[in-house]
Amino acid sequence: MIDFERLAAWMDDRGAPGAGEPIVNRFLSGGTQKRDLRDPPR
Repeated sequence: MIDFERLAAWMDDRGAPGAGEPIVNRFLSGGTQKRDLRDPPR
């Protein structure tokens, strides 16, 4: 199980795009292990 709040804090600490935005957890089609975790604003 993924702790998304902890993951978001870790990503923010490392300057990932979308810092401060909530994580959007959704499955991507076409694979068994693919997830889109952050949908940065554009």
